[in-house]
Amino acid sequence: MFYGGLALLIAGNGMFKPNISTMVGDLYAEGDNRRDGAFTIFYMGINIGALLAGIVVGSATDSFGWSAGFIVAGIGMVISLVMQMTMANSWLGDIGNVPAAARARELNQSKAKAPLTREEMDRLKVILIMGLFVIVFWAVSNKRAV
Repeated sequence: MFYGGLALLIAGNGMFKPNISTMVGDLYAEGDNRRDGAFTIFYMGINIGALLAGIVVGSATDSFGWSAGFIVAGIGMVISLVMQMTMANSWLGDIGNVPAAARARELNQSKAKAPLTREEMDRLKVILIMGLFVIVFWAVSNKRAV
């Protein structure tokens, strides 16, 4: 039961986090100044929610036992699910109903793919070189620790 529950948690988080981040990214167009603010609010909301959930569920568990902690966590999840189901269309419109990959494919069909510019190629080279240094650094430092 433990490993089955753990697998469901991993699968659920693995499907949830990338999708919700894509939805936040779809709120504003590329290059819109409000997009960075939306991601900041999103990540702050997640961190504040994690903090408050730990405090509320931990307090319920300390005061009333593990069953109460799980009940409080379940109530929080049901409230968030009800909010998503009832308010998503009014707040987000069509975002999340149409897969982002399909929407991106439609947008890209009208645009011709241009080759990378010299500046973009230089940036890629820097990323590859830095990545190589990081890989070598961690490979050497882990070798010494063992």
